[in-house]
Amino acid sequence: MAYSIMLDAGHGGQDPGAVYKGRQEKNDNLKLALAVGEILKNKGIDISYTRTGDVYQTPFEKAQLANQAGVDYFISFHRNSSPKENQYNGAEVLIYDKSGIMVYETMPLDELSNDRMMIVQTVVIMFLACLIFGLLLSARITKQIKKPIDRLTAHIETIAAGNFIRDDSIEGEDEIGRVGCVVNDMALRIKELMDQQLKAEKEKGDLELKMLQAQINPHFLYNTLDSIRWIAVIQKNSGIVKMVTALSGLLKNMAKGFNEKVTLKKELEFLNDYVTIEKVKYVELFDLEIQVDDPGLYEAKVIKLTLQPLVENAIFNGIEPKGRHGIIKIRASRQEDMLVLTVRDNGVGIPKERLKTLLENTEKVKGNSMSGIGLPNVDRRIKLNYGESYGLMIDSTEGKFTEITVTMPLEF
Repeated sequence: MAYSIMLDAGHGGQDPGAVYKGRQEKNDNLKLALAVGEILKNKGIDISYTRTGDVYQTPFEKAQLANQAGVDYFISFHRNSSPKENQYNGAEVLIYDKSGIMVYETMPLDELSNDRMMIVQTVVIMFLACLIFGLLLSARITKQIKKPIDRLTAHIETIAAGNFIRDDSIEGEDEIGRVGCVVNDMALRIKELMDQQLKAEKEKGDLELKMLQAQINPHFLYNTLDSIRWIAVIQKNSGIVKMVTALSGLLKNMAKGFNEKVTLKKELEFLNDYVTIEKVKYVELFDLEIQVDDPGLYEAKVIKLTLQPLVENAIFNGIEPKGRHGIIKIRASRQEDMLVLTVRDNGVGIPKERLKTLLENTEKVKGNSMSGIGLPNVDRRIKLNYGESYGLMIDSTEGKFTEITVTMPLEF
């Protein structure tokens, strides 16, 4: 789209303007305006004039003409002269846009001979033409810079509204284009992180559902176990009393859910109930040793049913296949801002090839498992609650030992 300019030859008609050595300003202004207009027309610029003849117009009338034409710029030519030396002498050009004066330029012309005036006039015309053309070029360049910035701003607003689709139009080799590349990459990264978060939330929900499915509905069993316990008390069978009491405690704890956080003390009490039952079942096949480095750690928070599946794994997969008495050692310690729990058994160990995939299968544990929660589920519950940097690490030597280390943030 071509720019439009209205050229104004100052003065005119009964207003001659300044008079210099017999020359009237109104005539020089008109010649200058028409000459500049021809140059600009050849550059493809739309030119109009306030006057092309010797007529007088008030400044208000000239302003009206420019406003009605809707031009981009209004340029008024003047040639000043004053009786006083070095005052008001020279060519003066006023360039306006719609907001006010942009350029004010004066070229002294006193003491120039008439022969040299044509040279000066030519120079002035070229200067003004270059000046105007430079202003128009500057405006065009500004628009070219502003356009990609506007696109970039619009895309950022789109991202803020939740639309993370890549926009190739904001990318390029210049500085703004490189910023566009960064914005696109950032949007894709945000989308990836949101998808990961949604996946983690879904996985957490699925895991909770699996654990709920693994629970035994305890309400019917409470009353039954309580009746068995009282029969055993009446018959003075302390073994049955002990086992039923432990089982009742297990069921009550399991009924409250799996992802609840309890103190380490409560978790160990729950574990002792489980071990009591297993020791009766396996006739003292193993011993359990518990070491807590700092008494204050008893009040640290852990996810319920963290230790029981690990001890269960040690019994069924470590001690029992060995066929002789074994020891399971549990240790709780602090490492900076982490709670570290280790469960170690001196059973048959785990083959190296199985160690790599042991934590990958999150399917429900079948068979004689008490809770239905395997090692992978314990690992995933910790990671979903605290992040991928926490969870289970397994070290084992076949035929000698297995040690499982649990790490989680230290909370009270």
